[in-house]
Amino acid sequence: MHPADVIWSISGSSLTELADLLEPYTPPEFDKIDPKFIKNPAWTPYTAVVYVLAVNTDMQPLDTAPKTWAELADPKWDDQIASARADGSGSAMQQLTTVLTVFGDEGWEKYKQIASNFVFTDSSGAVPRFVADGETSMGLTLEDNALEYVQGGAPIAIVHMSDGTAATPDGVALVKGAPNPEGGKTFIDWAMSKSTQEKLAMDIGRRSVRTDVAGPAGTPNLADLTLVEVKPLSDFGGADAVLAEWRKAIGE
Repeated sequence: MHPADVIWSISGSSLTELADLLEPYTPPEFDKIDPKFIKNPAWTPYTAVVYVLAVNTDMQPLDTAPKTWAELADPKWDDQIASARADGSGSAMQQLTTVLTVFGDEGWEKYKQIASNFVFTDSSGAVPRFVADGETSMGLTLEDNALEYVQGGAPIAIVHMSDGTAATPDGVALVKGAPNPEGGKTFIDWAMSKSTQEKLAMDIGRRSVRTDVAGPAGTPNLADLTLVEVKPLSDFGGADAVLAEWRKAIGE
Protein backbone atom coordinates (compact mmCIF):
# COMPACT_ATOMS: atom_id res chain seq x y z
CA MET A 1 0.00 0.00 0.00
CA HIS A 2 1.30 3.45 -0.95
CA PRO A 3 0.74 6.13 1.69
CA ALA A 4 -1.32 9.09 0.54
CA ASP A 5 -0.33 12.74 0.64
CA VAL A 6 -3.88 14.12 0.69
CA ILE A 7 -7.39 13.05 1.70
CA TRP A 8 -9.86 14.83 -0.58
CA SER A 9 -13.61 15.35 -0.90
CA ILE A 10 -14.93 13.36 2.04
CA SER A 11 -17.25 14.72 4.71
CA GLY A 12 -15.88 17.18 7.20
CA SER A 13 -17.26 15.10 10.06
CA SER A 14 -15.23 12.12 8.85
CA LEU A 15 -12.09 14.27 8.59
CA THR A 16 -12.63 15.53 12.13
CA GLU A 17 -12.75 11.91 13.33
CA LEU A 18 -9.45 11.34 11.49
CA ALA A 19 -7.84 14.53 12.82
CA ASP A 20 -5.03 12.66 14.59
CA LEU A 21 -3.88 11.34 11.20
CA LEU A 22 -3.86 14.77 9.55
CA GLU A 23 -1.28 17.55 9.35
CA PRO A 24 -2.81 21.02 9.72
CA TYR A 25 -2.08 23.20 6.69
CA THR A 26 -3.39 26.66 5.82
CA PRO A 27 -3.56 27.30 2.06
CA PRO A 28 -3.24 30.78 0.52
CA GLU A 29 -6.33 33.01 0.72
CA PHE A 30 -7.70 31.01 3.65
CA ASP A 31 -9.37 34.26 4.72
CA LYS A 32 -11.66 33.93 1.69
CA ILE A 33 -13.28 30.79 3.11
CA ASP A 34 -16.68 31.33 4.71
CA PRO A 35 -16.04 30.98 8.47
CA LYS A 36 -19.22 28.96 9.03
CA PHE A 37 -17.66 26.04 7.17
CA ILE A 38 -14.40 26.02 9.16
CA LYS A 39 -14.82 23.27 11.74
CA ASN A 40 -11.38 21.93 12.64
CA PRO A 41 -7.79 23.13 12.05
CA ALA A 42 -6.77 19.66 10.81
CA TRP A 43 -8.61 20.07 7.49
CA THR A 44 -9.75 22.72 5.02
CA PRO A 45 -13.37 23.02 3.78
CA TYR A 46 -13.50 22.20 0.07
CA THR A 47 -17.13 22.55 -1.04
CA ALA A 48 -20.45 23.02 0.71
CA VAL A 49 -22.87 20.12 0.27
CA VAL A 50 -26.48 21.36 0.21
CA TYR A 51 -29.43 19.04 0.90
CA VAL A 52 -32.66 19.66 -1.01
CA LEU A 53 -35.99 18.27 -2.14
CA ALA A 54 -36.24 17.52 -5.87
CA VAL A 55 -39.77 17.82 -7.30
CA ASN A 56 -41.01 16.38 -10.60
CA THR A 57 -43.17 19.27 -11.76
CA ASP A 58 -44.98 17.11 -14.36
CA MET A 59 -46.37 15.08 -11.44
CA GLN A 60 -46.48 17.66 -8.66
CA PRO A 61 -46.89 21.39 -9.38
CA LEU A 62 -44.25 23.36 -7.51
CA ASP A 63 -46.73 25.83 -6.00
CA THR A 64 -48.47 23.06 -4.03
CA ALA A 65 -45.38 20.99 -3.30
CA PRO A 66 -44.11 20.81 0.30
CA LYS A 67 -41.59 23.49 1.22
CA THR A 68 -40.77 22.37 4.76
CA TRP A 69 -39.79 19.22 6.62
CA ALA A 70 -43.01 19.58 8.60
CA GLU A 71 -45.08 19.44 5.39
CA LEU A 72 -43.26 16.29 4.27
CA ALA A 73 -44.84 14.53 7.25
CA ASP A 74 -48.35 14.90 5.77
CA PRO A 75 -49.79 11.42 4.99
CA LYS A 76 -50.97 12.67 1.58
CA TRP A 77 -47.37 12.25 0.38
CA ASP A 78 -47.44 8.49 1.02
CA ASP A 79 -45.11 6.67 -1.43
CA GLN A 80 -44.25 10.00 -3.09
CA ILE A 81 -40.84 10.76 -1.54
CA ALA A 82 -37.74 8.91 -2.71
CA SER A 83 -34.94 8.57 -0.16
CA ALA A 84 -31.78 6.59 0.27
CA ARG A 85 -31.40 4.47 3.41
CA ALA A 86 -29.60 5.97 6.39
CA ASP A 87 -27.77 2.67 6.94
CA GLY A 88 -26.22 2.85 3.48
CA SER A 89 -25.94 6.53 2.61
CA GLY A 90 -24.12 9.37 4.32
CA SER A 91 -26.47 11.90 2.74
CA ALA A 92 -29.56 10.07 4.04
CA MET A 93 -27.99 10.03 7.50
CA GLN A 94 -27.40 13.77 7.17
CA GLN A 95 -31.05 14.31 6.24
CA LEU A 96 -32.08 12.27 9.28
CA THR A 97 -29.91 14.30 11.65
CA THR A 98 -31.23 17.50 10.06
CA VAL A 99 -34.77 16.49 11.02
CA LEU A 100 -33.61 15.55 14.53
CA THR A 101 -31.90 18.93 14.85
CA VAL A 102 -34.81 20.99 13.51
CA PHE A 103 -37.50 19.36 15.65
CA GLY A 104 -35.56 18.79 18.88
CA ASP A 105 -37.47 16.63 21.37
CA GLU A 106 -40.07 15.83 18.70
CA GLY A 107 -37.41 14.87 16.15
CA TRP A 108 -37.84 11.12 16.10
CA GLU A 109 -41.64 11.33 15.99
CA LYS A 110 -41.47 13.82 13.11
CA TYR A 111 -38.93 11.70 11.24
CA LYS A 112 -41.15 8.62 11.67
CA GLN A 113 -44.04 10.53 10.08
CA ILE A 114 -41.86 11.71 7.18
CA ALA A 115 -40.31 8.27 6.66
CA SER A 116 -43.75 6.67 6.41
CA ASN A 117 -44.01 8.48 3.06
CA PHE A 118 -40.64 7.22 1.77
CA VAL A 119 -39.86 4.96 -1.15
CA PHE A 120 -36.33 3.73 -0.46
CA THR A 121 -33.76 3.64 -3.24
CA ASP A 122 -30.61 1.52 -3.48
CA SER A 123 -28.34 4.57 -3.27
CA SER A 124 -28.42 8.33 -2.85
CA GLY A 125 -27.49 8.75 -6.51
CA ALA A 126 -30.66 6.88 -7.52
CA VAL A 127 -32.96 9.41 -5.83
CA PRO A 128 -32.95 12.14 -8.52
CA ARG A 129 -33.26 9.44 -11.18
CA PHE A 130 -36.41 8.14 -9.45
CA VAL A 131 -37.83 11.66 -9.52
CA ALA A 132 -36.78 12.40 -13.11
CA ASP A 133 -38.26 9.09 -14.31
CA GLY A 134 -41.53 9.69 -12.47
CA GLU A 135 -41.22 6.73 -10.11
CA THR A 136 -41.91 9.21 -7.32
CA SER A 137 -42.97 12.84 -7.51
CA MET A 138 -40.30 14.00 -5.03
CA GLY A 139 -36.99 12.94 -3.54
CA LEU A 140 -34.49 14.00 -0.87
CA THR A 141 -31.13 14.48 -2.52
CA LEU A 142 -28.07 16.70 -2.92
CA GLU A 143 -28.40 20.01 -4.71
CA ASP A 144 -25.65 19.23 -7.24
CA ASN A 145 -27.21 15.83 -8.07
CA ALA A 146 -30.58 17.48 -8.69
CA LEU A 147 -28.97 20.26 -10.77
CA GLU A 148 -27.42 17.66 -13.05
CA TYR A 149 -30.90 16.44 -13.98
CA VAL A 150 -32.29 19.98 -14.27
CA GLN A 151 -29.51 20.89 -16.68
CA GLY A 152 -30.16 17.68 -18.58
CA GLY A 153 -33.73 18.78 -19.26
CA ALA A 154 -35.62 16.74 -16.66
CA PRO A 155 -38.85 18.32 -15.31
CA ILE A 156 -37.30 18.88 -11.87
CA ALA A 157 -37.53 21.88 -9.56
CA ILE A 158 -35.38 22.23 -6.46
CA VAL A 159 -36.79 23.14 -3.05
CA HIS A 160 -34.63 24.32 -0.15
CA MET A 161 -36.51 23.57 3.07
CA SER A 162 -37.63 26.83 4.67
CA ASP A 163 -37.65 25.33 8.18
CA GLY A 164 -34.04 24.20 7.90
CA THR A 165 -31.66 23.56 5.01
CA ALA A 166 -28.42 21.73 5.75
CA ALA A 167 -25.25 22.95 4.04
CA THR A 168 -22.28 20.98 5.32
CA PRO A 169 -18.65 21.07 4.19
CA ASP A 170 -16.66 18.27 2.71
CA GLY A 171 -12.94 18.82 2.95
CA VAL A 172 -9.36 18.33 1.89
CA ALA A 173 -6.44 17.62 4.20
CA LEU A 174 -2.73 16.86 4.28
CA VAL A 175 -1.88 13.43 5.71
CA LYS A 176 0.51 13.44 8.66
CA GLY A 177 3.82 11.90 7.61
CA ALA A 178 2.93 12.20 3.92
CA PRO A 179 5.74 11.00 1.61
CA ASN A 180 5.37 14.07 -0.61
CA PRO A 181 4.05 16.87 1.62
CA GLU A 182 5.03 19.71 -0.72
CA GLY A 183 3.14 18.06 -3.55
CA GLY A 184 0.18 17.61 -1.23
CA LYS A 185 0.23 21.29 -0.31
CA THR A 186 0.39 22.25 -4.00
CA PHE A 187 -2.68 20.10 -4.67
CA ILE A 188 -4.61 21.71 -1.78
CA ASP A 189 -3.59 25.16 -3.03
CA TRP A 190 -4.99 24.26 -6.47
CA ALA A 191 -8.22 22.81 -5.04
CA MET A 192 -8.87 25.92 -2.98
CA SER A 193 -7.90 28.49 -5.63
CA LYS A 194 -10.59 30.83 -6.90
CA SER A 195 -10.32 29.48 -10.47
CA THR A 196 -10.82 25.85 -9.37
CA GLN A 197 -13.68 26.77 -7.05
CA GLU A 198 -15.38 28.71 -9.87
CA LYS A 199 -15.05 25.67 -12.13
CA LEU A 200 -16.62 23.45 -9.46
CA ALA A 201 -19.63 25.77 -9.32
CA MET A 202 -19.99 26.27 -13.07
CA ASP A 203 -19.25 22.75 -14.34
CA ILE A 204 -20.54 20.34 -11.68
CA GLY A 205 -22.94 22.43 -9.64
CA ARG A 206 -21.08 22.32 -6.35
CA ARG A 207 -21.15 25.19 -3.87
CA SER A 208 -17.84 26.91 -3.28
CA VAL A 209 -16.83 27.58 0.33
CA ARG A 210 -15.14 30.80 -0.82
CA THR A 211 -17.02 34.04 -0.17
CA ASP A 212 -15.83 35.49 -3.50
CA VAL A 213 -17.25 32.69 -5.69
CA ALA A 214 -20.92 32.68 -6.74
CA GLY A 215 -23.11 29.61 -6.46
CA PRO A 216 -24.11 27.48 -9.46
CA ALA A 217 -26.31 29.18 -12.04
CA GLY A 218 -29.95 29.34 -11.02
CA THR A 219 -29.39 28.62 -7.32
CA PRO A 220 -30.24 30.98 -4.45
CA ASN A 221 -27.55 32.56 -2.33
CA LEU A 222 -26.84 30.55 0.80
CA ALA A 223 -27.32 33.75 2.78
CA ASP A 224 -30.96 33.82 1.64
CA LEU A 225 -31.71 30.29 2.91
CA THR A 226 -32.69 29.15 6.39
CA LEU A 227 -29.53 27.23 7.13
CA VAL A 228 -29.42 24.90 10.12
CA GLU A 229 -26.28 23.90 12.03
CA VAL A 230 -26.82 20.15 12.07
CA LYS A 231 -25.90 18.55 15.37
CA PRO A 232 -23.27 15.77 15.29
CA LEU A 233 -24.24 12.13 15.63
CA SER A 234 -22.66 12.11 19.09
CA ASP A 235 -25.41 14.45 20.30
CA PHE A 236 -27.94 11.73 19.48
CA GLY A 237 -26.04 8.86 21.08
CA GLY A 238 -23.64 7.99 18.24
CA ALA A 239 -24.06 6.28 14.87
CA ASP A 240 -25.02 2.83 16.18
CA ALA A 241 -27.69 4.22 18.49
CA VAL A 242 -29.08 6.46 15.76
CA LEU A 243 -29.27 3.62 13.25
CA ALA A 244 -31.00 1.36 15.80
CA GLU A 245 -33.61 4.07 16.40
CA TRP A 246 -33.86 4.70 12.65
CA ARG A 247 -34.72 1.06 12.00
CA LYS A 248 -37.51 1.30 14.57
CA ALA A 249 -38.75 4.52 12.99
CA ILE A 250 -39.10 2.90 9.54
CA GLY A 251 -40.68 -0.24 11.00
CA GLU A 252 -37.82 -2.71 10.62
